[in-house]
Amino acid sequence: MSGDRKGAQARVREMQPLALYVHCGAHCVNLVTQAACKASSLTSDALDWLHKLGCLYKLSGKYKTKFINIATAASGTVSNLQPLCQTRWTTRTPAIWSVLRQYESVLLSLEDMAQTDASNTGVTARGLLERFGKGTTVLGLMLATEVIQELECLNCTLQKQTETVSGMLSAADCVRTTLRAKRTEEKFQEIYSQATEKICMLNIEPISMPHIRRPPKRFIGNNTTAHTPTTPKEHYRADFFKVLDTVDMQLKERFHQSGLIILAKLEEVLLTGELDTTVVDQYPELNQRSLKVQLNMYKLQYPYKSTSEAAAILRSQLPQVRGLFNKVEALTRLLMVVPAASAEA
Repeated sequence: MSGDRKGAQARVREMQPLALYVHCGAHCVNLVTQAACKASSLTSDALDWLHKLGCLYKLSGKYKTKFINIATAASGTVSNLQPLCQTRWTTRTPAIWSVLRQYESVLLSLEDMAQTDASNTGVTARGLLERFGKGTTVLGLMLATEVIQELECLNCTLQKQTETVSGMLSAADCVRTTLRAKRTEEKFQEIYSQATEKICMLNIEPISMPHIRRPPKRFIGNNTTAHTPTTPKEHYRADFFKVLDTVDMQLKERFHQSGLIILAKLEEVLLTGELDTTVVDQYPELNQRSLKVQLNMYKLQYPYKSTSEAAAILRSQLPQVRGLFNKVEALTRLLMVVPAASAEA
């Protein structure tokens, strides 16, 4: 689809060189989140166990009853455990927080289910009890939340009907800067300390390092020693930084496409009335002189802040009045056929 040589993008541009290829902003955020969650085995494994727990809660009425009874007795309230959607990666923090808030009830209900049920459900509960009894699962869920929550905010704002292309790019840059600021020793220490405190309170297995296989000598040389972390904290700090680096790279690649940059410039012409001749002159249907005159009249008569508002004004006009702004309409149509800023478009 997106291949610039043999994909649908290339085929369309063969017929119309001015056609712009852009990716839906909300879908881009979803792909960025997916890449981030899979960048580290710590976060991907923790989310996988979370999904399996949600499936157990949804499919087993017996386990659901046990969990509700235990959670209600512990805190008086209960929050449902949810499986994760395999395609909507930007809707995961509610499920994560539900488990983290009720972690002790999750452990007690899984233990009860494993001891009293001899069916396959009991086997599943024993396997999940082993995984949720490890401190690395708690740390993985906390690290995943630190990355996903900002991306979920970005996803929500990009689906507003009033969103603009330039606003989308600015919002993506804002989130990118925020996540880049988390790539510090102090931030990781804060998360690691919170995870360690919760693990001690739950009295589960402490955070430990996975087995690290030494690379063959032909890759590192005879006189060189490969660097290996000596503590769990050092090992998982590198994992956290790798996830943040993945997000930073993905946001840059997906939101700085050449098509989006051109689209943003065209939108700026419509919203500000200032012509960018290097872009406008590429489109023969946009006469530069007529467009400037019509934009001046249009902006003087009608206030608008987005392409959608400009299009709504055109649709509400009488045919004779709308005919005054045929070049503005042509520019608006160019922008409306590329719904890059909103998943609703």
